[in-house]
Amino acid sequence: CRYLKASYVMAMENAFKIEQCCREQDFRRILLQDWKRKQNKIFNENIFRELIQKESLNHGESGIVLCWLENLNIFVFDGNGFPLRVIQSEGANGEETEEVLLKLEIRKKEVIFLGRACELLYNNFRNVALKKNGSYSIKEAFVYKQFTDWSGKASLSFDKVIIMGTELTLKDEQVNNALIEISGFRQHVDYVNRRTSQINGGISMPEQDLNCTYFISYLFKKIFDDIRKMHKV
Repeated sequence: CRYLKASYVMAMENAFKIEQCCREQDFRRILLQDWKRKQNKIFNENIFRELIQKESLNHGESGIVLCWLENLNIFVFDGNGFPLRVIQSEGANGEETEEVLLKLEIRKKEVIFLGRACELLYNNFRNVALKKNGSYSIKEAFVYKQFTDWSGKASLSFDKVIIMGTELTLKDEQVNNALIEISGFRQHVDYVNRRTSQINGGISMPEQDLNCTYFISYLFKKIFDDIRKMHKV
């Protein structure tokens, strides 16, 4: 992730609810340094993702994998909301998205696919369900609960989502837990967007870098959340 240091700072701020955030000029300097940093040739993305996947699956006893679809990106989490991987489609072709979804199989765990309701997404889910020999079913969920962030302000919440999964994964309790975990990710994405937009002049991140920043920053935040809970900070 190019914006590694900035991701770390934002994760710490949001996890520990720091009142005095990193000063604007200092944070801007961190962003600029990250922007200029070249990717380390030693870094191997496949090895990193395999490591995250292995360690994440050992993180808890959850037998569920969550997949949140947004635009052309698929964010994969374990049942505890711990990030596993981010997958980016190359184009807007619905068939390509279907192929990505069909190949998503993590140790044969149950999978819940979630995404904002739209015709293209619904068609993708329907076709995937059919290709899985009808073992998956689809339902739409209306979420009325308004989640709030630590300051008490209304945060990003869901209006309507499409959910696909087996009969086992579509039990209300599991679906509600999945929605809460994905909402936590969406809230942090909202925080990252607010934080970076506050910088004077703005620093435009390519979509690929931005999505990677969302993912890696949330990974740090989940680690910090565990530390905070463990030590009751």
